Amino acid sequence: MKDKVFDALESHLQAAVKEGESHLSSLQGSLASEAKSTAGDKHETGRAMIHQEMRQVNDTLQRSQSALDELTRLRQVSIAPVRVAAGVLVETTGPWVLVGLPFGKLSLDEDLVLGVSVEAPLAQAWHGAQVGDEVRLGPSTLQIVALH
Repeated sequence: MKDKVFDALESHLQAAVKEGESHLSSLQGSLASEAKSTAGDKHETGRAMIHQEMRQVNDTLQRSQSALDELTRLRQVSIAPVRVAAGVLVETTGPWVLVGLPFGKLSLDEDLVLGVSVEAPLAQAWHGAQVGDEVRLGPSTLQIVALH
């Protein structure tokens, strides 16, 4: 299951990087065409808006690339986990939880996988938990079935 989760995340992140690069390229083209425009307040406002959007797209692109780098790093860990920690896929009686890579929700087959950062309250509360321990996820109490 861990490979399936990592493959799905890698595919999603690669698509996000490609989309971000494409959008950035498009914005650079728009900026070049704005440069040929006539000067004036409208021209300067248009350029400023393009620059702001470029910064936002670049920030998103950098976050996606960082997540992809972190995913690659987590994939290289080959030690079988005994406690919940960064890079561990936690199988519970409810959703699965991947600690260390915040991505929200991911549906794989009939399973729901949640991605949380190591700084997330959930990851902090579960840190060090072992198979068989009961853990809280919102109002629910779940049992850790396995660590992958």
